[in-house]
Order: sequence, then structure tokens, then C-alpha cells
Amino acid sequence: MIEYAHTPIRPDLWESVSGYFQRAIDKTQNKDWMLADMLGWLNQGMGLLLINKDEGKINSAAIVEAIPHHRTLVLRIHVMGAEKHTDWMTNFDELARWAKAEGYTSITGEGRHAWPRVLEKQGYEVKKITGFEVVL
Repeated sequence: MIEYAHTPIRPDLWESVSGYFQRAIDKTQNKDWMLADMLGWLNQGMGLLLINKDEGKINSAAIVEAIPHHRTLVLRIHVMGAEKHTDWMTNFDELARWAKAEGYTSITGEGRHAWPRVLEKQGYEVKKITGFEVVL
């Protein structure tokens, strides 16, 4: 179940999800993000922290941004992290359902080269190769 974390982000909540984000940063070797930057960005209201729970326990989290366009509302994923790598698609499906219910028309993000292929195998229509955009 996707939940929105209100700002300021509680220290105990940040401690429980920051490891997911650090693993994502380490895996991609992305030097654009540091945990302190992410927390500051969230607490300034520039992004949203979404958490996904399974049986009451947080198993994934994402930092996202709502980007309004003229006729659409896009959910931009900046970083996602999960308890286990195998949880990714289950958690993405949950995120997609949540986003659609909230009025978003697509999800965009950047990722490694395999993301478009993985999303297409799950039945999503991927519109861009440089990143991904999932049509909801």
C-alpha cells in the first residue's frame, strides 16, 4: 500500500528508507544525489516521499515529483529503492495503481538500460528509450 510521507520527514522514517536510496545510488554510481540532498529537497517541499508497505512493514520507497503539463499530470521518479531487488515490479505495479488513482497520466524516470525491456515485459507501454514513461 502506497503512503505519502508528510514533511518534515520524521528522522525515524528517514532512517528506515534511506538505506534503500543509498543502495540505488551505489548501484548506479550516480554522483548527482546524496542522502542529505534528498532529505533537504523533500523537507523544502520540492518532492514527495512515497513509501510502500507490505503487512505493515516498509518494503520500498520512492522520491518523486509531480510535474503538471497542459493536459496531463506526470509523476517523475527521481529514485526508488526496495528491500529486495525482486520486489521491484510488484512495487512498481502498486506505484502505478496509486498514481493513476491520484490523477497522474504517466510515470517518467531515468534508469539503467534494462528498464524499458523490463517494463514492456510487464505489459506497460514504454514511450521513450532515453528513460521510461509508463502510460497509465
